[in-house]
Amino acid sequence: MKTTVMRRLPVWVASSVLALAAHAGSPRIDRHDVKFVQKGSFAEITYTLEDAPAIVTMEIQTNTLANGAGEWVPLDGMHVQTVEGDVNRVVRDLGTKRTIKWAARTDWPDRLLSDGRIRAELTAWATNAPPDYLVIGLSANDDVRFYASSNYVPQGIASDLYKTKAILMRKIPAAGAIWCMGSPEGESGRVADAEVQHSVMFTEDYYVGVYELTQAQITNFYTRVTSSWTNYTDSVFRPAEGLTLSNLRGMSAYTGPTGWPQSGYTNVSSGSVVGTLRAKSGLDGIDLPTDAQWEFACRAGTTTAFNNGGAATADAYKEVGWYSDNSAQGTSDGKQQTHPVGLKRPNAWGLFDTHGNVLELCLDRYSYGEDYLSLFPPDYALRGISVDPIGHAEGSWITHPSGAEMQNQTIKRGGYFGASLADGRSGARGYGSYNYDANYTGCRLWHPARFE
Repeated sequence: MKTTVMRRLPVWVASSVLALAAHAGSPRIDRHDVKFVQKGSFAEITYTLEDAPAIVTMEIQTNTLANGAGEWVPLDGMHVQTVEGDVNRVVRDLGTKRTIKWAARTDWPDRLLSDGRIRAELTAWATNAPPDYLVIGLSANDDVRFYASSNYVPQGIASDLYKTKAILMRKIPAAGAIWCMGSPEGESGRVADAEVQHSVMFTEDYYVGVYELTQAQITNFYTRVTSSWTNYTDSVFRPAEGLTLSNLRGMSAYTGPTGWPQSGYTNVSSGSVVGTLRAKSGLDGIDLPTDAQWEFACRAGTTTAFNNGGAATADAYKEVGWYSDNSAQGTSDGKQQTHPVGLKRPNAWGLFDTHGNVLELCLDRYSYGEDYLSLFPPDYALRGISVDPIGHAEGSWITHPSGAEMQNQTIKRGGYFGASLADGRSGARGYGSYNYDANYTGCRLWHPARFE
């Protein structure tokens, strides 16, 4: 929900566009209390939020005509980088004057800004309908920011900042979308009884990491995970691996208190990776995606083996990911290995490395055959829809190559640097033990798109 009004002010910045409520209970910014003035090299915006907490974002706009009668066009976000105060975050204080400060002369130097030629647009986003980008800073506690578009993400989404000292997450437009999970018959490499096609719908949007969690990121808040790929000049940009549900969520056994789905998202060990990041960020919803959430985010609307629209071919895979055929190329030691995140083509939602590099852990237990079919509605073959699906508390029995029978295997997605082409397809579903710290297993973080 976003509606706007404008107030003309006889100052350096002449007007502000503000979000208003369309119905009771929606966030509203009082139009009569907004001021936007120049103070030296800064612009200061003040406003008052009413009726409900909101995430407040800002866009700067300029007028195309000197008399202010032309079209208003947004200033490129690269010129609105240095902002602070009550913007790009959740604002919960109602009825109190809030302040934003923009270093205008730093971000947009040598411009003549006159009355009627520039304005700010403030948007109040409901906390259950947040903006597209979420940034979790790792250099300080409770550093959580939101941005309405990639254009306004500080330093740009390709910056090394989001591979080292901050975590960038993208909102996935999932609410109400009905899509086909699984792989079509005839797709090369398909495992028929584990990739059965069925219709899925989610009731909420959610965020996932733009990048796989990296070695540099995890060492900013958690130091008890070892890596096999630390002796390279670019190691800090490579995915954190050796991750398990044990060190990520604190599971000591699948029947323990941090099991999934029986204890949901709430019971995560405070000493785990996820628990530590929750405490540092103040976001209690951080976790891993479910099997279905991962596949929907990976596909980004595609139905093909790879999310660039390609079939299960080497050329298609090499464009989007690192796997057994290309992960040794160009390396200093000629060995198959991980690579820095973000080097391959992203999917349509801007997510990198969903194919290859490292396997990404999901919350669900692995199941196949009749066990997997039991998760679907009885009429799934007639387009019956699974809503917000989650896996079994235990899952299928698996026969290990050694001949041992195993259960409670965790789903791992996306393939990895030493795996085959077939393992990296969008619909491929791998598995492994909850505490096996392989050097090819990492993760991509998840958060619900609500911040009540």
